[in-house]
Amino acid sequence: MTVQQIRIGIGIGNVFSVQSSVFRRNSVHRSLFTLITFLTLALLGAFAPQAEAVVATGGTVTNYTDAGGTNWTAHIFTNTAAATSIVFSAGGTVEYLVVAGGGGGGAGQADWANAGGGAGGLITSVVGEFSGGGTAYVGSAPNATTSLTATAYNVTVGAGGGAGVNGSNSSFGSFVTAYGGGRGAGGNVHKAASGGSGGGSGWLAGGPGAGTNGQGWAGGTSVTGSGDVGGGGGGAGNVGSNTVGSTAANGGPGLQSSITGSSMWYAGGGGAYNGNNGSSGTGGSGVGGNGGSPGASSRGGGGGGLAAGGSGIVVIRYVFTPKGTVVYLK
Repeated sequence: MTVQQIRIGIGIGNVFSVQSSVFRRNSVHRSLFTLITFLTLALLGAFAPQAEAVVATGGTVTNYTDAGGTNWTAHIFTNTAAATSIVFSAGGTVEYLVVAGGGGGGAGQADWANAGGGAGGLITSVVGEFSGGGTAYVGSAPNATTSLTATAYNVTVGAGGGAGVNGSNSSFGSFVTAYGGGRGAGGNVHKAASGGSGGGSGWLAGGPGAGTNGQGWAGGTSVTGSGDVGGGGGGAGNVGSNTVGSTAANGGPGLQSSITGSSMWYAGGGGAYNGNNGSSGTGGSGVGGNGGSPGASSRGGGGGGLAAGGSGIVVIRYVFTPKGTVVYLK
């Protein structure tokens, strides 16, 4: 081996040695960079804005995830026996549905016309849903979502009215009150009444009961002086049907809500009952009572002629973040 070859060999060895040293240093740098990146992301996650942590007790509590992937907690109140409350230990933004008790159908003589009862008033703040009353077959715009402080808020669920009796109001705190549905007219015994939605008219003069703006619609009309026919009770979605010939009129439609996690109908008007020929009007949206049948409980349905209205409901929901969830900044 020549001196020149030895020098070349030494040079090559030195190059390999330097390259190996640089590689080791770069590997350490990459490991440190990875560790620092991980710790940074972890810290960002720890201090990132979390979903609003509303905490409350009261009613029947259910958790669900909607079609858009949002997690909700809903508190459902259906007991009409006494006023209760929802207690927030941590406040925040909530949405609600408040439905009053439906009015009873007319309570005149059974062989006369007895109009349908009006549905309980319906008020909601759920985005994309409607409160009662508005343009034809569509409710009014929902109330704004509400930001609540950590305290207790009274909740009252209205009972349905017996035949010939108005429904009772439902309320959430001091800022939301839905009015009970108006009774339907009963033969030659009593006139229709106004309410959240109005009762259908009958034999006596005075016309149908009016609905409340932002809650429900008026009842349907009858032929004054005719003992055979009665109007349908108003619903949250539209007016009760008017009488046609001797056929008992149908109740007005209700409105849908998915606040409990399932899409359900509420506050349909009651159908009239024609005692002269035994015809029965159809209750609105399957929750108003057909002629001679009560309105649906916990749905605020108006009672069919000669029958009671259904009880109301109050539902309050808010977004929740499941335990263990980490929210990172994007």
